[in-house]
Amino acid sequence: MGASRNAELALVLASVFPKHIRGVVAYAPSAVSWSNTVLPYNSNEIKASWKYKGIDIPYLPMDKIKGNKTSKIEMEGYWLDGLAKKELLQKAMIRVEKINGPILLFSGTDDKVWPSSVMADLIEKRLAEHAFEHAFLNIKYDNAGHLIANNPEHKERLRAGRVNIDGKEYAYEFGGTEDGDFKAKQEAKIKLMEFIDKL
Repeated sequence: MGASRNAELALVLASVFPKHIRGVVAYAPSAVSWSNTVLPYNSNEIKASWKYKGIDIPYLPMDKIKGNKTSKIEMEGYWLDGLAKKELLQKAMIRVEKINGPILLFSGTDDKVWPSSVMADLIEKRLAEHAFEHAFLNIKYDNAGHLIANNPEHKERLRAGRVNIDGKEYAYEFGGTEDGDFKAKQEAKIKLMEFIDKL
């Protein structure tokens, strides 16, 4: 189980080790493996984020995110530009069809950090194309953003994060609303317990 880039890793691990990992829960997931340049946005060398036995897990190469003259940065477009690289996208898609167990995805349709709902749909499409044999749920919440994996008993009062790009601090939005995130987290908790109960 993981959230955001940890959800990416959880899906990668389950696809590489199907004999050892028998299912995945991914909050704000990624459909692809991204290059190392995406976090913390300051690497000058584009290379794989993940390797297995010294071999790169196929990845989508991304230039460093660029700053601007304001104090805010818009994140979502950066990732959508990456997903628009159709030929590279296909090579970088996580081989989710190899996962040997059920998959549960949670995303907020107003995720401003990265397009997790779009990527959840890409995962669903890939699984359908490969006639995935295990249970699969793609649950999306309106008015919810990137923080739906946080504590379901607390409201997220912090609506923005901070990132350093080339030595300058920028604010970025998490997306969603306080009430939207809270409702999503509460409902996701119930869905998660139901999911685990069926294992």
